[in-house]
Amino acid sequence: MLIQTSFDFVPRPQNSKENQQTLEEAKPRLIPQCYQILAMLEFGMKLTVRQAAAGIWFKGELIFIGDLRARVRDLLAAGYPIQKEKLKGGAKKYFL
Repeated sequence: MLIQTSFDFVPRPQNSKENQQTLEEAKPRLIPQCYQILAMLEFGMKLTVRQAAAGIWFKGELIFIGDLRARVRDLLAAGYPIQKEKLKGGAKKYFL
């Protein structure tokens, strides 16, 4: 019996052009929470990690964001111009 003792998370090309193209097209997709955050920022809100974890009322809905920093990284990687401002204590406020 063969037991795998280690993992190498190296992305490898797919076995066909069509599969590789599908993989590359799927990369920039954002999860629904990213779109919610983007809508809040476009509305003019400034968000902090503490606010996001505690819940934010937006358009009549209470939205909880587990890791705002990760979602902001996703949006930045997708090319959205999100700005950040450092607050006292090292916290950051994100806005457009």
